[in-house]
Formats: sequence, C-alpha cells, structure tokens
Amino acid sequence: MDEMTEWSESDKTLYIAVVPVLALIGALLILAVATSSSRHASAASGVAAKVDMSTLAIAERVRDEAIATRRKLYAGCYADMGLQTGAAARLVHPEKEKRALAGDVCKALVENSVPRLPAPKNTLVPASS
Repeated sequence: MDEMTEWSESDKTLYIAVVPVLALIGALLILAVATSSSRHASAASGVAAKVDMSTLAIAERVRDEAIATRRKLYAGCYADMGLQTGAAARLVHPEKEKRALAGDVCKALVENSVPRLPAPKNTLVPASS
C-alpha cells in the first residue's frame, strides 16, 4: 500500500479528455430531461388546440359524425339480429340469405332514422337559374 501508482502520459491524457466529456454529456442529458418534462406539463395544462371553424371544416365534422352514427346504428341493428359485421363474421355466419335480409332491414332502418348526410366538400352544387 505504500507504493504509489504512477500514471503514464497516455493514461493522464485519456483521463483529462474523457472525464470532462462524460460530465458534459451527463449535464446535457439532465437538462434535456428537465426541459422536456416542463414542455409536456405546459401542453397538458389545458391549453386548447386550435380548431378550424371554417364552414367547410364544420360541414366535414358534421358529415363524419353522421357517418359514425350510421355505422353504430347499423352495427347495433346487425347485432340485435344475431349477426356480426366484418369479413371474419362472414366465416362464422355463412348463411347468405340471413345476412342479406339483415342487411336490407338494417339499411332501411338506418336510412329512415338518421337525417340525410350533408354533401361532401368536393361536390359541386348546380346553380339555380
């Protein structure tokens, strides 16, 4: 233990170069983690995202909601008739007549229970003369 270990020139150079670089990387990592958590906290603090309120955007949202409502009603009707929608359901219930009858009944119910869909945004409306 009385012996003192001596460092060679390459050991000293390596120590002088590596230790500060590792310390810098650690400090940058801590800083990055600290700032990212504060950004997430400010984003979650209740700041509302901007909503496009143009007439086309509103019409598109209304149309999307109406389509989603129709899909839910159709799937609910199908389920009430004892069937499921989708490609996998065709394998489970291969009875074509039963599926066709259920499809016609559910289609008629959905069309008569939900108001007409607004026109898509790319549809041209004829000018009145």
